[in-house]
Amino acid sequence: MIRLGDRHPVNVSSLVAGILFVGVALAWALFEAGAIGVTGLGWLLPLLLIGAGIVGVVVSVRRGSGRSQRS
Repeated sequence: MIRLGDRHPVNVSSLVAGILFVGVALAWALFEAGAIGVTGLGWLLPLLLIGAGIVGVVVSVRRGSGRSQRS
């Protein structure tokens, strides 16, 4: 039986891949809607990659610090 308070560990690579997928889809939708041009993609996609990387690092660090406190 699954209890509501139970948590499973975060899969960092799946989280980062999901963020990248949603970000690329959002960039494509903004481009197709005419909200941003080709030059807008030049700064939006690198920011997306940097943001996904930061999320991955933060989740990894938080996971590592949680293990050291439990030991």
